[in-house]
Amino acid sequence: LCVVYFWLAASIYRWLFVNVYTQEFDCEGLCWTKLFDGAMIGLMLGTLTVCGVVGLHSVQSWAFWTMWALPVFIGVFHVRCKQFYKTRSQHMSYEMAVTVDRTVAPQLVRDFRPEYYVDPIQNLKLCSDRADESLSDESLSDDSSSCNSTARSAPSSGAEGSASSSGLPAEVLGRTVSAP
Repeated sequence: LCVVYFWLAASIYRWLFVNVYTQEFDCEGLCWTKLFDGAMIGLMLGTLTVCGVVGLHSVQSWAFWTMWALPVFIGVFHVRCKQFYKTRSQHMSYEMAVTVDRTVAPQLVRDFRPEYYVDPIQNLKLCSDRADESLSDESLSDDSSSCNSTARSAPSSGAEGSASSSGLPAEVLGRTVSAP
């Protein structure tokens, strides 16, 4: 009866994982190198522990000396796998790069919108230039008010540099503002 239950549960979960659940995050296999390194370190430490236990019981036996070959083989295997597979897994072949470039790149270029990303440093510099111009004209334009809302989220450096007529920190405006 238990076999039927677990077989049915395994079948249902297999179907759910394949057909229903959607993958939310894809690290594209980057986690496997860290998992492999962790597994190899654990295997090496476990093997060294077993070698130590065998050494406590009989140092003069052939089992003790042959047991020390196992950590050497594990170390060689780990280094060989890192040299052979890790370098190949981190680089894309030329053929695959051409295929991706031909199929995915045009869609990415069409979907790109410059307003999706505005560099915060450039935004602060542009806002400070607009704020200086608006302070010299004694009027704020609509463009500088939009900068004020983004620049207000910038951290200020205390009471001495936080109060200005445009809402920008004194460091951004390039002048000193005295505390009231």
